[in-house]
Amino acid sequence: AVYDDLVHYYKYSCTAHALILPGSALIPLFDLITDTHGYIARDDKRQEIVVAFRGRCPSYLLLVCSHHLTSHIEIGANSDCTFTAGTKVHMGFQAAWRSIAPTLIATITAMLVSFPSYTIVTTGHSLGGALASFAAVSLQMTFPTNKVRVYTYGAPRVGNKVFATWANTILPLERAFRVVHANDGVPTMAPEFEPFGYKHHGTEYWALSPHSPATTRICIAPGELEDPEGSKKIFPSLGINPPHLVVRYGSHCV
Repeated sequence: AVYDDLVHYYKYSCTAHALILPGSALIPLFDLITDTHGYIARDDKRQEIVVAFRGRCPSYLLLVCSHHLTSHIEIGANSDCTFTAGTKVHMGFQAAWRSIAPTLIATITAMLVSFPSYTIVTTGHSLGGALASFAAVSLQMTFPTNKVRVYTYGAPRVGNKVFATWANTILPLERAFRVVHANDGVPTMAPEFEPFGYKHHGTEYWALSPHSPATTRICIAPGELEDPEGSKKIFPSLGINPPHLVVRYGSHCV
């Protein structure tokens, strides 16, 4: 069930906060300059390669509160990818992703040689969700036959409308799961209004309390990138508030 998967991959995003990662099938990812951390895990039971990114970090508040967009986009395996005119992404989030992208892509390339049938999944909470979004799009372009999936939790918007529309063509809605917890303010912090024009991609799952399949709404509006009746109704943004800092799915929280 979808809800069970939302809980399952949330556990990975929580583990990305650990200082020491348990298990031999885990490969740490980090860049000290951008303070970007995560890990790559191999799940032999599900036949998956899971990439999890850490969320909040000391520099995150400054990063998420700066809404600078850039049209110089380097989120794929190569910097020569062609994007539609007007495509822009969050400058800080892209810089954080690019700091670990070469290592991540090289590692997964090697893993897929040994495990060619494994599916790639990316996940993360907060800033980790922004990185998971960039990673998923990049990995899908790098490995076009792999049906990459992404699960984000409390993630901010990472690009403008043109980017979000393009991302939905790379990662179909049924493979991009965006979870918002109650009135979490971070998903709406990057503003929709001009000159910014940020938009989310993927399908929203609005998790109300108490968390259960019955209280998790699927928010899709035909012809719209974001459902007007979904969490975007939380306006103005409440910022980094308690629902963002304390998230619980099943018996797991961060």
